[in-house]
Amino acid sequence: MTSGTDDRWERLSAPVKGAYRWAWKSARARQVDAVDGIDLLIGIVLADLPESPATVLLGHFGIPLAEVVARPDVGPPTAKALLSAPWWDLGFPPAEEDVLPRVWDEGERPLSLQRFFLYLLDSRNSASRAIFEALGRRGVHAGVVREALSLPIGRQPLAEFLRERFPYQVAGFELPDYQADHPDQVVDLVGIGPEIDAFAHVMTSRRLVPPLAVGLFGAWGSGKSYFLRSLQSRIAEISAARLPSFHQAVVQVEFNAWQYVGGDLWASLVEHLFRNLRRYETEPDDLIAQRQRYWVQQVQEADQVHHQARDDREALEAEQRTAAVEVEAQRKAV
Repeated sequence: MTSGTDDRWERLSAPVKGAYRWAWKSARARQVDAVDGIDLLIGIVLADLPESPATVLLGHFGIPLAEVVARPDVGPPTAKALLSAPWWDLGFPPAEEDVLPRVWDEGERPLSLQRFFLYLLDSRNSASRAIFEALGRRGVHAGVVREALSLPIGRQPLAEFLRERFPYQVAGFELPDYQADHPDQVVDLVGIGPEIDAFAHVMTSRRLVPPLAVGLFGAWGSGKSYFLRSLQSRIAEISAARLPSFHQAVVQVEFNAWQYVGGDLWASLVEHLFRNLRRYETEPDDLIAQRQRYWVQQVQEADQVHHQARDDREALEAEQRTAAVEVEAQRKAV
């Protein structure tokens, strides 16, 4: 694989670039100067923590991440080792294995993280071997899974594809019928209802003049995620009620800045916001693209107005300085 920067790097989506950067940190955490398939698998997981395609696949078949990233000579890198390792900012990092096979013939721009992960599985490297060996230990025919994943699945989410093609029930334990981070819609057992109502009504009020930033701080396990999920649910209820004093089409977008550490954070944030301006799950992609073009135009026009106002201000300030000089000259002449 080519190291350094080239035009192919620009054909990758921001999450895929993030996966490469995390892969390099994983390699440096084990004190080597080239990434392999397992490093890249770790990078893919960290590039999209909530919905990484690697996490989806492993979770569907009940495979712990540690099982497929363990090495004979060294264990998985710790969070401290990953965070303290240096970034690679020169495009593709050096690699021990072919971890980017045949992507340039697909014509997909930018290359999505899901497609990138499927390419990784379709090639021969340490990560694909570890994953298919783990599938075999669970009685899953790795060849059938490999063949199915090598086919184009379009825009279908990977989790949905796996449920349809490979229904699988993890044996050996039972999962609880609740999620600790998701609020109970009937009973508020934590007692945060008044605070949730207050924040939700303030954030959706038409009288609020943005911007507004709210910080939520707390120790691990103190209920931050539960609070956020409750707040999101309440905002959705207020928006759906279509009350005249509150906004009626609130789009709530989650952004994980960790995915873009080392990259252009502001550009990634704007791109992420535009990509998620979806009011309803059933809205077609062409409508989302139309909405994106509208807001990009609004931003560009606002930027032009800003630059014109700045130029006008500078011109007035120059005239003011000239007038002051003339007044001072006339005063001295008198």
